[in-house]
Amino acid sequence: MAVRPLEPMGSKIGTLLPDFTVETTTGRTIHRREFKGRKHLVVCFAEVGVGNAQRLAAAVAPLYPSWRAERAEGLLVVTAPIVAARDTPMPPIIVDTDGQLRVRFGVGTEAALFIADRYGEIAFYAAVAADTATQGLPLDEVLPRLEQLEMRCSL
Repeated sequence: MAVRPLEPMGSKIGTLLPDFTVETTTGRTIHRREFKGRKHLVVCFAEVGVGNAQRLAAAVAPLYPSWRAERAEGLLVVTAPIVAARDTPMPPIIVDTDGQLRVRFGVGTEAALFIADRYGEIAFYAAVAADTATQGLPLDEVLPRLEQLEMRCSL
């Protein structure tokens, strides 16, 4: 499973995350600006398809508490509703059925991962080719990068 450290068409490392306003599956409205100056942001796009979204949710769930400990919030972007475990802390889930958020972020049908510092600057991006499945996202790199961002932003 090869991770492609590519830069998305609309967003580049060192630039600001695109502005967005989305509604989660719980009905909460989230704006990018609500994280500015307060929290780093991890945005995970599941590869198109319900099964892929379920696998990504299962992979992210055990990592999410450690992201929160590093003053980060996560967003899980899927293309169809999924069932999330109620007893497990999960990042907010956004169902992007029309693909507009994918377009805004420059993501195609592949799985993608963005990490932005608390000022909205993209510090990391990775995408996995659509034929390699969501498990190829480098989720193990998120925590070390968040720790690095927290040190950098604390200076």
